[in-house]
Amino acid sequence: MHDTINSLRFNQVKADEKGILINVGYTATNQNAGGLKAAPVLNEAELNQWRKLWQGWQMSLEKNIEKAPIATNADASRASLRDVLQKAGVAFEQGLTAEYVAENDPVRKFFNSSWDVLAPLLRDASTQLPGNSSLRYVTLIAATDLMYELESIGSPLGLEVSSNGLRKLARSLIAHENPKGKTKTKRKG
Repeated sequence: MHDTINSLRFNQVKADEKGILINVGYTATNQNAGGLKAAPVLNEAELNQWRKLWQGWQMSLEKNIEKAPIATNADASRASLRDVLQKAGVAFEQGLTAEYVAENDPVRKFFNSSWDVLAPLLRDASTQLPGNSSLRYVTLIAATDLMYELESIGSPLGLEVSSNGLRKLARSLIAHENPKGKTKTKRKG
């Protein structure tokens, strides 16, 4: 996945009075989309590393929620965003630690239920950001259609919107943060 991200290239950049359009391409080296296998649950060490990553992201997202350009009912909207963030943490933890059951996948359930809350908030925020008409259009798409599009983009990388996909992504992020042979040591001084 990191090789694919490193292969990202700008194919086209266009600027006009409406905004900037950037077309990005990438090279996917893992073309085995049909071979998605269930990933095992995270072990305790992996789960602790994931929690550290998630805490950092959560703090960053909390700060961004405070700065979000929300015009309509800002306090209630920010409370909704915080609630979605809290539910994401719970769903992700369940997805990483519970045995994979496709029909009862907490990550997919979270994605579907949260999109109903996020879409109107993103639509409102997009009216405050110049040149974001495309964001408004994305918010009109149903969660199942958006999930299908995300999976069609992610499947060449072996990713899916599910607990299984989250486990693979978590392990990839953990490996990237802590490459083998590299240990973090505290320096005295």
